[in-house]
Amino acid sequence: MKRIILLLALLAPLMLQGQNKRIAVRSFKKADISDMRARTAPVLDQNQRLAALVEITMPVTDSTVHFAGIIGEPVSFAGSWMVHVVEGTESFTISVPGCSPISFSFPEAPESGRVYEMKLDIVDVLKLRTMFTPLFSYTTSQSSYGVMLALCKRHGGYIKAKTNFVFGVNPTSECDAEGMINGVKGWFTGESTSSRYSFTAGYMAMLFQTRKNMALYAYLGGGYGARTLAWQAYGQDGEYEYAKVTPHSYQGWEMETGIVFRVGGFALMGGVQTNQFKHVEVNVGVGFML
Repeated sequence: MKRIILLLALLAPLMLQGQNKRIAVRSFKKADISDMRARTAPVLDQNQRLAALVEITMPVTDSTVHFAGIIGEPVSFAGSWMVHVVEGTESFTISVPGCSPISFSFPEAPESGRVYEMKLDIVDVLKLRTMFTPLFSYTTSQSSYGVMLALCKRHGGYIKAKTNFVFGVNPTSECDAEGMINGVKGWFTGESTSSRYSFTAGYMAMLFQTRKNMALYAYLGGGYGARTLAWQAYGQDGEYEYAKVTPHSYQGWEMETGIVFRVGGFALMGGVQTNQFKHVEVNVGVGFML
């Protein structure tokens, strides 16, 4: 369990380096006819015609921005690029690290020697989503039920609570796994009861998202919880009492990890949870992530 949590913590930053942004055209227009920059520093096409100049501005200063469908080399400044295209060309492509490439189609064919101005934005394509998932928790000795609520975009958080709805278990004595109470073999009826609750919260991150509106998230968190197992024993005067089975009863910190798979607005979650690495449960749930 410790190795799984450590591996997830190490890999999560690498897995999050996906293309979670896109390039958006904010505006495109012809510059004033008096703008002579395409003529004062001329670039000629293969037919010796003056190329059109496109001045591109966007809020990035990365020198690895690439252009395809242009002629010559782009001239870059802080946050702006000067590129030349052949007269009458239909489109050219812009690639920015971390974004999906954009192929820009000219609304009208560019003219020889004219200057055009284009403004671009880098837009986050991720949506802040709210997840609500009822869940079922299982171990070989008992089951419990709960809910998980999360808010996540690329990064986010969650809270989770669960219980088996058994309350008021107040054992009057304790025994070991062999049924020994204070060194004496207890007289048990064969009936037992157990209670379980936990409250956890933590970090959630998107690992990847597809264009078909599917995404995978991972979560890691901790909190507090308890599990009490008690065996019914014969007491005095024919009354029953309960003895807590100490080796199978725990109270203290909880840790958990798991994944959430989203398809459209539906979410399927699965994970493991432990109380002090002594009691381990499997959590599964189906809910909504909108």
